[in-house]
Amino acid sequence: MSTFRLGHKRCRLGLVFTVLLAMNSWHCQSDLNRSGEELALTYCSTCHQFPDPSQLDSATWAASVLPRMGYRLGIRHEQVNPLRGKSLDELMVLSRAGVYPQKPVIKQEIWEKIQQFYLDRAPLELSPLVDQRPAQLGLPIFEPHAVTLYSDREALTTMVKYNAAERQLYVGDGRNDVYVLNEQLEVASVFGLNSPCVDMIFDGEAGHDALSIGVIFPTDLSFGRLQTNVSDGGPVIVLADSLTRPVDLAKADLDGDGQADRIVCHYGNEVGRLSWYHEGVRGKVTERVLSNQPGAVKVNPVDFDGDDDIDVVCLFAQGREGIWWFENNGKGQFKSKKLLEFSPLWGSNYMELVDFNNDGHLDILYTNGDNADYSYSSKPYHGVRIFMNDGRNQFEEQYFRAVNGASKAMASDFDGDGDLDLALISFFPDWIEKPKEGFLYLENQSVSNESFQFQPHTFENSDRGRWLVMEVADLNGDERAEIILGSFTYSSTPIPDPIRQKWRREFSNLIILHNRSELF
Repeated sequence: MSTFRLGHKRCRLGLVFTVLLAMNSWHCQSDLNRSGEELALTYCSTCHQFPDPSQLDSATWAASVLPRMGYRLGIRHEQVNPLRGKSLDELMVLSRAGVYPQKPVIKQEIWEKIQQFYLDRAPLELSPLVDQRPAQLGLPIFEPHAVTLYSDREALTTMVKYNAAERQLYVGDGRNDVYVLNEQLEVASVFGLNSPCVDMIFDGEAGHDALSIGVIFPTDLSFGRLQTNVSDGGPVIVLADSLTRPVDLAKADLDGDGQADRIVCHYGNEVGRLSWYHEGVRGKVTERVLSNQPGAVKVNPVDFDGDDDIDVVCLFAQGREGIWWFENNGKGQFKSKKLLEFSPLWGSNYMELVDFNNDGHLDILYTNGDNADYSYSSKPYHGVRIFMNDGRNQFEEQYFRAVNGASKAMASDFDGDGDLDLALISFFPDWIEKPKEGFLYLENQSVSNESFQFQPHTFENSDRGRWLVMEVADLNGDERAEIILGSFTYSSTPIPDPIRQKWRREFSNLIILHNRSELF
C-alpha cells in the first residue's frame, strides 16, 4: 500500500510520557543524588525505548531536541517553542490531549542533570555510514520509462496504486486530483477528492475505497476522510470524516461476520490512533479504536498466529516507534503485543510481512529514515532491515543495509530466480555523496537465508525525481513485476541546486521500471 509521510515522523522524545511523569511530580529528594545517566534511564524510558546520546550530535541535542523534550515536561525554553505558529484550534487539541503541561512535572535540577548527561555523552558528529557494497550503475533487468502528467508545476505525487482487475494505475496528487492511467500509461480520466489521496483499495462491485489525508504537513487537525464509490462517476459516499491525518488503509473481516471492515492508520502528529471501521445495517459505520498511540503508519491484517481469524500488525512511528501485533479473539476483540521496538530517533516509516525462507512464518521487512524532523542529518542507522521469525513470533535482525533517508522497501522475485529481491526508495538520500541512492534495486544473491547478500543497483536518472511513493505490480500481464516510482519534489530540507535544476529540466511525475527479465 502507498503511504504518505513527508517528514511526519518527527523526533518525538517523551511524546507520551507526560501523564506518567506527572504522577511522579513530587520527586523524592533521593533523585537529586542520582547521576544524570541514572535519571535519563529512568525518565527517558518511561514510555518509549531509551534514546542513546550517541544517536545525535551534541549540537542537535542542545539546540533542538532537548528543548522540545523539555516542553513535554512543562519546562519552557526561550528560543524554542513547538507551539509557535499553531492555530487556536490545534492548540485546543493539544491542550485537551495534555501534550504540553502547564507546569513542570520534574524538578529543574533533575532536568539539568539529564540534559548534561546527553550533552556530555553525545559525539561532536555522527559516524559515517558503514562500508558496504557500492551500488552498481545500471539495472540488470529493468528499463526506465518516464511519465509526465503535467509539466507546468512541481511534482506532488502522494500515491501510486495499481488496480489489477481494470489494469489501471491510480496516481494521487498533492493538489487533490487522482489521475487514472490506462495500459498505455496515458491519462484515461481524472477525478478530485476533498484533499490529497494517499491510499486506495479496489474491490470490484463493492466500489473503490479512497483515503484522503486532509492536510499533508504536520498538524493535529482532523480533515481526513474515508470514502467509497470513488471514480465511477456516481456520488462519492463518505464512510468516515474528520480523520486525524490518515496515511494507510486496509480491508479485512475482523469480527467474523462475513463482511470486510476497514482499518485506518491515523498518523496525526502529536495525537493519533489506529482504528477499524465496521459498516452495519443501513450503511451506519462504527469506529473501534485499537490504539490511541499516534504515528500509526503501516497496517497489515493477517492471520498472524494461524488460528483462522484475522489479526492486525501495525508499525508505529513518532515517540514510541515499533511494531505491534493486535491479536484477535475471533470476534473483533484484540489484545496488543509488542513484536519489536525501536529508538524514537530512528524515523520508522514502512514494513511488510514476508516469508523470506518459506518456513510458513512471516518475517518483517522494515525501513527507517524519516529525516524531516528536528535532527536533520545523515544517520548511520537509517536503512532497510530484515527481521527473521524464529517460528514463535520472536524476531531477530538478520540483514541491514545503511541507506540515508530510506523510506520504503518492497519484496518480490523480480528476476524470476526463486528468491526475493528488494526495491527501495529514499526520500532523504545523501544528495551530495550518493544522490542516485534515491532508488536501489537490491538483487538477492544469498546462498542461504541465514546470511542475506544483496547486490545494489541503481540507474542514471534515479535522481530525476524525489521518490516519495512506490508500487510493485505486473502492468502488462506478463507475470513479471514492474516498479512504479512517484515523485514529490517539494522539500523543507536542503537540496543542492543542481538537483533542483534537474527536476525542472527533466520533469516527470513517475518513472516506470519495466521488467525485462528473461528468467520468467
